[in-house]
Amino acid sequence: MSKGPFSEKNIKNARDRIPSTSTKRLREWRERAKSADSAGHLMDFIAAIDDELEARPIDVDGDAAEANATWAREAAGMTLADAVRYGFGQARPPSSKERLLLKILAEHPGISAEECTRLFNNEGMGLYLGHLVYERYGCFRHLLPGHKDQSSVLVRKEKIAGRQHYWLRPEVKAALEELDVV
Repeated sequence: MSKGPFSEKNIKNARDRIPSTSTKRLREWRERAKSADSAGHLMDFIAAIDDELEARPIDVDGDAAEANATWAREAAGMTLADAVRYGFGQARPPSSKERLLLKILAEHPGISAEECTRLFNNEGMGLYLGHLVYERYGCFRHLLPGHKDQSSVLVRKEKIAGRQHYWLRPEVKAALEELDVV
């Protein structure tokens, strides 16, 4: 068993902290491990870091990483409706702009992107749509596989006659109604 920063004990402790570690720190750990791993003993550790970095939507600081790790533990195994109730009810209640966007989507099933943008006062509707999940990433992380992008967890998207249209998923709408968000 090796001693020092790459001992089995230190690697296990670091591996356990991967989900709650800032993106910057993970990249530093990865580079240090690659540099120190001439025999290939740290490949599993490096792969775990790579998996975490690949799963993250963008770089996060330590506080955001810790919050998302906590939310992911709490939401693990939740249905979509339960994750919505947790994400928008407990983890991070929606901002006024998010409420407006969710209300537009709830009241106008199948709305075109253009009309949604107009009703959203031309204020970055697409960005807010993406941030509905991004801001609560840990709550929805377990539901993301199989979706083409993050917001598709909450919103069904379809091109009709060359235009993008949106529908809140039924279980999402019901959960948001329970929370009195829409």
